[in-house]
Amino acid sequence: MSAGIVRGVDRGIVGNCEIFGGTWHGFEEYKQVNGLVTMFDALACLNYEVAKVPTMLNLADPELLAKLPNAHGKATGQFALVRTDTGSFVSTGSVSDEYTVYQNAEFLKRIEESLFKANPNMGIESCGTLFAGSVAFVNILIDRYRVKRDDSETATRLMFYNGFDGLAITSGAHDTRIQCDNTRRLAEAQALAKAMLAKFRHSSGAPDAVTKYMVELAELLAVIRDQRPVLDRLAEIPMVTVDVTNFLGNLFPIAKGVGKATVTTRTNKREAVQEIFETAADLQGGIARSRYAMLQAVTAYSQHGTTSKGTDAAYAWWDVVTGGKGSVRDGLNQKALKLLAQDDIAAVATLDAADADPNMN
Repeated sequence: MSAGIVRGVDRGIVGNCEIFGGTWHGFEEYKQVNGLVTMFDALACLNYEVAKVPTMLNLADPELLAKLPNAHGKATGQFALVRTDTGSFVSTGSVSDEYTVYQNAEFLKRIEESLFKANPNMGIESCGTLFAGSVAFVNILIDRYRVKRDDSETATRLMFYNGFDGLAITSGAHDTRIQCDNTRRLAEAQALAKAMLAKFRHSSGAPDAVTKYMVELAELLAVIRDQRPVLDRLAEIPMVTVDVTNFLGNLFPIAKGVGKATVTTRTNKREAVQEIFETAADLQGGIARSRYAMLQAVTAYSQHGTTSKGTDAAYAWWDVVTGGKGSVRDGLNQKALKLLAQDDIAAVATLDAADADPNMN
């Protein structure tokens, strides 16, 4: 897939290069800087005006002009989207009179006055234009965190992009460092997989709606951060064989009297989670065989073993502690966290078939 950066036209800034390195594409149109991107530099990068220009019929063909002598020069009732600084189109199609242009500078001003004012530790990690200004994005680094003993680090981010060429205004939470169109698409897919993505029409109410949504996401992520002591505690508690057996038995209970197919299915689920727990490369090292590693094994299983082939593979630990929209996958994650957060993991209880969870086939 294309990086979406038009040479000599698009421009962008990617920060935190001292932490995460430079851009993968190396385009000189995208500056690489250390630290976060200042609001001044972000405005300089994205502050181009898009105008809604009425379109007219231009009948240059003599034969067509002869057939439609009164049509030449008439308004179509549609509008073209044009950059006022370059005179270039930012959309291959036309828009109706109801379409409201959402200027990038207006959005930046709003997030500075609302999101950043309420969360002074946040900042812009990257911003830029794509496809000659048809898309403008802003990526905000919320937080970086490493669970005790875990070798990998989690970075949480909020993104916004203003799309003129048939794209909705879009915002969501994800974990990708956006630096081109490829990474923008990945961030959008991650936000969708987490049920933390929203799209907005180009209307007069869009600025307020988008800003409100991003503030709500930031508040949700703040609640998630409060769960970190739980994860740190789980990382320090080892699981012996009996703990693993009891945990998996309670997570996927097999009641007396259930059919052979149910026994096979739940046994396979137990074995699948245990295999991830014992062999996954990112669950070794300092967190190996800990309750935190088991929690990660369950979330990895629920993400990859219970979803459709088209679901994005990216996953972050906050799905476990926030839940989703009542899905079986999120219910499984929540159940695992509840079991692992107990002081002692109870022995597996004997259930009758009538007491079995119908959602845990």
